[in-house]
Amino acid sequence: MLAQIDEQMRKDPSFVNEEDQDGWTTLHHEALAGNLGIVQLLLKHGCNVQRRTPGGQRASDLAQLIGWTEIETLLKTRENN
Repeated sequence: MLAQIDEQMRKDPSFVNEEDQDGWTTLHHEALAGNLGIVQLLLKHGCNVQRRTPGGQRASDLAQLIGWTEIETLLKTRENN
């Protein structure tokens, strides 16, 4: 499945930073859901880790909220670079 998602991101790079109707990006959703593999793919394809939800949360904040420590750490590292 990750290979198919990787291919989709390669074909349509704008996908990685698109917002849904609620102002959330795919990174926000995947960080909240704990999908490390997809988060890594989004990072590989240049997603913006600084983007915030309308409520002011970054994806790292959402991962922290749920307790996805590995995702939180990965995202915070990217935020600080």
